[in-house]
Amino acid sequence: MPIIDFFPIDVDYVTKNEKSFILIFGRTIDGKRIAVIDENYEPYFYVVPKDKTLARNLASKLEKLNFKIKERTIFVKKIDIVQKKFLGKDAAALKIFINDTRNISKVKDYIRGFGEVSQIYESDLPVYRKYLIDKKITPLLLTTVEGEEVKENYDSDIIVKAKKVEPKEDLVLKNPRILAFDIEVYNQRRYPNEEIDPIIMLAFYGNDGFSKV
Repeated sequence: MPIIDFFPIDVDYVTKNEKSFILIFGRTIDGKRIAVIDENYEPYFYVVPKDKTLARNLASKLEKLNFKIKERTIFVKKIDIVQKKFLGKDAAALKIFINDTRNISKVKDYIRGFGEVSQIYESDLPVYRKYLIDKKITPLLLTTVEGEEVKENYDSDIIVKAKKVEPKEDLVLKNPRILAFDIEVYNQRRYPNEEIDPIIMLAFYGNDGFSKV
């Protein structure tokens, strides 16, 4: 399997053909565009019972969780009981993996109804951010991927299905080409709705002094 060094630029958690995975876009040391597909990462969140003696009983209940949301069956893939510290106190936390993270907020609301549950943690943290934290990967710092080159419909010179992704060293991508943009829309609510709110202004700023409004 080839091993390629690259600088991660953009990371996302995507679902394609009912399968979810981490997708990293970056540049190799010699400037080629690379897309890294990591199907090995399993998103999770923590549930802390009101008392650590309730951990195994609560885990047994949650392992049986199985319900449908819009024709999709949601279930718990596995649960690990891990020792954590919360607010400086030792606790037995349930590390919960589910099959469909797109509905994690609904699962969280359902679990919160269990009488043994005290707190739920890391359910609101985006999966791609948890991935970077768990892997200790920093965007624009040199990273290495070991895997198999594949053919996929991504706009990249190299596409790798990863076996292993890990940080390599504190070498930073020099002089990246950057374009920042900001969009202002007209709306009468707290949050804009991309389906109906008109764009009233676009602002761009990039390398070599490029700017436009």
